[in-house]
Amino acid sequence: RPAVGEDMIVVGSEKSVYGIEKSTDDVRWCFSPDSDVRQIDPLRPTLDTGRVYFADAGGAVYALDIETGDPEWETKIGSGPTTAPTLCSYTEEADSAEDHSRVLIQTREGRVHALESDTGRQGWTVETGGPTRAAPVVNEGHLYTVAPMDEDGIADLLRIDCADGEQDVVCEGYFDPLV
Repeated sequence: RPAVGEDMIVVGSEKSVYGIEKSTDDVRWCFSPDSDVRQIDPLRPTLDTGRVYFADAGGAVYALDIETGDPEWETKIGSGPTTAPTLCSYTEEADSAEDHSRVLIQTREGRVHALESDTGRQGWTVETGGPTRAAPVVNEGHLYTVAPMDEDGIADLLRIDCADGEQDVVCEGYFDPLV
């Protein structure tokens, strides 16, 4: 799935991420991770102001300059992602005047990793009870995702605080795992 920014379209393939200029349709840059890991799904980029984020199947998360494709950081998180990176802004109580941003990644190990969007530094990691392919949603400083179903087909809707990783169960039900 392509990500569309103000001036760029960023799209992933099995082994590379491409920055395409919207006004000319020219490929401005191509970035290929230093990995021999073959992708099961194409790399799925996520855009933020000035950056593109993506994770490879080997468990590395990358931030690239959106204009040049130059890598800004790379962080290893263990296993590969089950969803595209998700961005979440939050405000720390001690620093209530400044917004912060994290890149959140759900993995095949059943974890959500929070990385600082500017540096890639690991913030927190939480367990979700197993891998999930449910597309996460961010609202008001929280990530909402569906945990894996139990043997009866019931799953929990989890709410995870982007600032500290504290999680709670919003409700349980028969959720479509690919929603």
